Amino acid sequence: MSFTSPRIRFCIGSIDRPNLPDVSATYNPKEIQYDRGVPWTSHKDRELEYGGTQGRSVTVELFFNGFETNESVAPQVDMLETFALPVKADSTHRAELRPHYCIALWGSAGLPRLLCVIESVSTKYTVLAADGTPLRAVCTVKLKEATVIVRATATRYTEKSRTDRGEAETRWYNVPKG
Repeated sequence: MSFTSPRIRFCIGSIDRPNLPDVSATYNPKEIQYDRGVPWTSHKDRELEYGGTQGRSVTVELFFNGFETNESVAPQVDMLETFALPVKADSTHRAELRPHYCIALWGSAGLPRLLCVIESVSTKYTVLAADGTPLRAVCTVKLKEATVIVRATATRYTEKSRTDRGEAETRWYNVPKG
């Protein structure tokens, strides 16, 4: 299964492994928080030095519900956790020893897509069946915007940019098709 844009629901998918199932919330989040750090270094006499821009951090609460259909929400939560783990933990290639490079979308006309990595996942199971099957869960996910990656299975393009030292450099970017 390859990653496709959801029509309505908030969705996260792996760019590194597009054959993995996407994770779609049962209901859209009621809010999404975007944060952008602006690094400053303090020097003597209240002088400040600007340290460049940083990617945004996004915090979102995803609600998974299988109560009405008596279906476990564990597969969605497990896949979300998988995205936070190394792409291939037993690999000898450095590019596969990092967590998944992901894309987060909210519909086709919603917020702009976010190319990101998962910084953290916190899961609270709120309804369990008599046999212990999780039927509802709330996952608080913190994403970190990331545009430069080492490896992905997607369309490539280049972009020239300036480094912190003022030098021009070319970076390879990977974005999902479509």
